[in-house]
Amino acid sequence: MLSKDCTQLMEWIGDQWCPVPMARMQELLPPGFSEQRVNDLRKDGFLKWEYVPFGDGLAAGYSLSDKGKAYLEEREQIAEKASQQAAEKRAEHKFQIFYVLLGSLLTLLIEHGPRIFNYLQTLLS
Repeated sequence: MLSKDCTQLMEWIGDQWCPVPMARMQELLPPGFSEQRVNDLRKDGFLKWEYVPFGDGLAAGYSLSDKGKAYLEEREQIAEKASQQAAEKRAEHKFQIFYVLLGSLLTLLIEHGPRIFNYLQTLLS
């Protein structure tokens, strides 16, 4: 599993419309950026590079590799699943609270029902 900084940098690179040269990244300072981190991600296969026009010449532009895209998609799926499980747990918790309240109300009516009805009759009379 990659660090938060690596993941943020990969997400930023993935959001760019074309490969980003290192010099451009040094100017913009994207989240999680360091030259070493870019090189490590490239060596690990998460980033790929190709020559792109930059300034008066060409520079190595970095973009996500297929491995990098797959990693980010997997992280997104894990986050969605965790979010869905949390939502299901909250819904289940609400139903548990409802059942406890309903049970308490029924117990109250069973144990004190005649007195409650007598009291209501005296109020209405």
